[in-house]
Amino acid sequence: MDSETIEELLAPYLSATSILVYPITTLSAMFLLYGLYIPLFGLSIRILWRRNNAISKLYLGFVISLFVLATLRNACVAAQLIRQALLTLSAAKTKDYGDLLSYLHEDKRKTALSTITNLTDNLMNAIADFMLVHRCYSIWGSKKVMLYPLGLIVIVINGTALGSLIASAIGFSDTNNISNVMLFVKANRINDGSWLAVAAFNLVLTLLMAARIWWITREAREVMGRSIQTRYRKIVAVILESGFLYSSTLLASLIVSRELDPDDHGGSVPIDLGVIVSTMPRHRLRVSEL
Repeated sequence: MDSETIEELLAPYLSATSILVYPITTLSAMFLLYGLYIPLFGLSIRILWRRNNAISKLYLGFVISLFVLATLRNACVAAQLIRQALLTLSAAKTKDYGDLLSYLHEDKRKTALSTITNLTDNLMNAIADFMLVHRCYSIWGSKKVMLYPLGLIVIVINGTALGSLIASAIGFSDTNNISNVMLFVKANRINDGSWLAVAAFNLVLTLLMAARIWWITREAREVMGRSIQTRYRKIVAVILESGFLYSSTLLASLIVSRELDPDDHGGSVPIDLGVIVSTMPRHRLRVSEL
């Protein structure tokens, strides 16, 4: 393969957007959201610690797990973006594309970082979903008919996402092998379907919780008067806004990544919306705790 053909193939990675704009905007958004998350995390820990009951202790473990996973994810994303930016910048300057080609096709460190990033996303979403299912179960009067079906859906969706993640990691490890490429493509399609299911499921949970609180408010108003209605309307509004915001952000991220940047080189879009999506469930949980 001659130099001109290689340059043409690598052009999306060697653009100014891919080398500078994409990593800078993505890292800036990621660390801004992480900075906002830290004080909310501390406030959540304080509230849950003071409640001192079995459920609060369980939630405390979940909240700490989410924070640890978020920190690990951000570290992996930062390491990968900085390394890719340095490799592409060096290739653009020196016209020596050997290191960049090795990085794109069969780099074990890149595969490991991508796998850890995706795995933390999967685990954080599973934890957040189980917490939201428990809250929905509690709001609906601890009815097991709500707990078991919703819990089963969480297991199926996140289990499917985990399976596709493992298959994707195997395919991603060596893209010079055509069978690995096919496995990677199929696994990504299944993974996209799993995240679409996550968005739909979170929307359903949001509507279930909001509907139940609205019904409780209607019953309480007959006893306590209209003063109680204003308070519960605000709670319903917060639940609906956070749920719709997460689902819409997740859908936007999937559409942008698959339609505008299907090869994941960062040259077609100025920012990775995945860093925003990965933070949304944690902020949603924090809002509902405060």
